[in-house]
Amino acid sequence: MMRGLAWLGWALGLAVALGGCAADGGAGRAGLPGRIPAPANLPDPPSLGQPKDPVPVVAEMPEGASAATLAPELTWEPGTLPPGWYIPDPPAAPEDPVVPPDPAQRMANLLRQNAWLTRFWSELSPAEQLRVTRALARRGAQPLAAPAAWDPMGLQDRVELLFGRRGGA
Repeated sequence: MMRGLAWLGWALGLAVALGGCAADGGAGRAGLPGRIPAPANLPDPPSLGQPKDPVPVVAEMPEGASAATLAPELTWEPGTLPPGWYIPDPPAAPEDPVVPPDPAQRMANLLRQNAWLTRFWSELSPAEQLRVTRALARRGAQPLAAPAAWDPMGLQDRVELLFGRRGGA
């Protein structure tokens, strides 16, 4: 019941605000003028056709004048740039070629970041087991042979299986 009365009060307030009042002459909105009168002295709109006689614009340089005397800030010496312009520097050449990491260091980093590589098959999570199974399937192994293939693998074989052979290893 209270909710219905609150809605009714809101609706009445909105009607009074938008409905206008007698004080402003029934303007339609409280406190705003009813109509904006149209200006009386507006010129006729231009025709949409072509202009009748276009006026040619010809720029003539006065005798004895040069661009440097008329606009010295817009002139510059040949081989330089105008004010406010710039040419970006060319990209720097690589100083040293990228050296692949040491294979032993790479394997140590990967084992540190993926400690699950050191676990037995039964200790792996289902997601890790699925990742190993897919990697073995890419090498042609049967999915059921994954547990038997994972446990006897060395750490280097596990890293190569999942991350590939990179860095000159």
